[in-house]
Amino acid sequence: MQEQRSHSVCSGPVGAAVNAADALRHSREFFGEFAQRGWFGPARSVAARLIVPNGVLFAGLLMVFQVAVAVSVLTRTTAVVPALVIGGCFAAGAAFFLSPGPAVVSAGLAHSISSLR
Repeated sequence: MQEQRSHSVCSGPVGAAVNAADALRHSREFFGEFAQRGWFGPARSVAARLIVPNGVLFAGLLMVFQVAVAVSVLTRTTAVVPALVIGGCFAAGAAFFLSPGPAVVSAGLAHSISSLR
């Protein structure tokens, strides 16, 4: 029986650093779940063939992307709306790898935040 590892989820700057270190250290397992549990067949295939073998690279790119979107939103510069659109597109794409539910929630939050401007 394979040991089930729980992923830590922390918030705030310290939590982001902990999550980043965890994602980098366990990137193959993290992205391996996408290859195993994805509901959309082609996405499972892409995850297994491209993302899992290059897990550290994709984890790093994911963190850079998340930081860029967060900084754009928090600083409320003119990049807020494009950052939210890109973040929403990312969430919609991620729905193909895991499940549509979180993507719908993320898109709703992005729309709500953009309407605050």
